[in-house]
Amino acid sequence: MTPRSWEKWVEHYRHAKTVTDYKEFEGRSHYIVGQDGWEEVADYALAWATEHAITRPAT
Repeated sequence: MTPRSWEKWVEHYRHAKTVTDYKEFEGRSHYIVGQDGWEEVADYALAWATEHAITRPAT
């Protein structure tokens, strides 16, 4: 998919109640885990997920 087509998906979900975001990593393909520097992407994804996690008290 092109960056523009991803932007259309982001716009589609912009008004939904779900948390969505768009981050483009310049020079990377869709197969990020097979490329050098994948750790940068993994660190970003973990930080994003942690920031947006719903925390619930332990039962």
